Amino acid sequence: MERQVFEQLSFWRDEVPDYPCPSCDRGTLKLKGPLLSEFTAQTNRHKDEEWFDWEEHGEFVFSGTLICGSCTEPFFIVGDGHPEPDVYEDEDGRPCQSLFSSHNVKYVQPHLRLIDYPGELSDEFKAQINSAFALYFSNPSACCNGIRCAVEVLLTEWGVPLKSADDRYLPLGKRLNLLPEKYAEYRELLVAVKWLGNSGSHADQSFSHKNALDGFEMLEHVLSKAYDRLGPRLSAMAEQINAHKGPVRR
Repeated sequence: MERQVFEQLSFWRDEVPDYPCPSCDRGTLKLKGPLLSEFTAQTNRHKDEEWFDWEEHGEFVFSGTLICGSCTEPFFIVGDGHPEPDVYEDEDGRPCQSLFSSHNVKYVQPHLRLIDYPGELSDEFKAQINSAFALYFSNPSACCNGIRCAVEVLLTEWGVPLKSADDRYLPLGKRLNLLPEKYAEYRELLVAVKWLGNSGSHADQSFSHKNALDGFEMLEHVLSKAYDRLGPRLSAMAEQINAHKGPVRR
């Protein structure tokens, strides 16, 4: 996951972060044409009053088009913003201040893909994780709850029962205790994702985008290990070569 890129939730002027293209996995998204913005009705209503301060009270909404520099796939970006001061020194070293627009990203459509996941996973898992992707910018708590839902689907794919013997749905915590030995090493990471998802469900006021990124990052690590086909093969190959102290005939 390109965490540093997705931690950029806002930008100045037209300097959109280099979000990776989810369509081709090669290019980055670049702004096509100018951003379109409009001041809110409240800003227009009060902007000429004596008490009005642009830095404190000015608000606008914006939209724009992003294009992948590699595959040319188009995306729409939508959000809100406000003027922020930019303090600098002029040619004579005197302090100056200008106001520039700070843009907060709320939606990108089609949504970005924050982590990679194996293509062999079910359509249900993909639907859940894609829903979490779509919510990341606008609602990080709901996003993390979506990651938790993806873990529920993952456990079902791993053979963990969804219901108890008396046909009652098992809570995620109990299901994690039933992980097969093959997947037991991932329990602690998935328990952490569960706690983050629980906090997201309860609308925790302290919840942040960084918490959602933590959930994505832990889940991506679990998936990369659990579905690693190359690592075990290379380990077995190395064991054979070491045993023979040289090349092994195949």
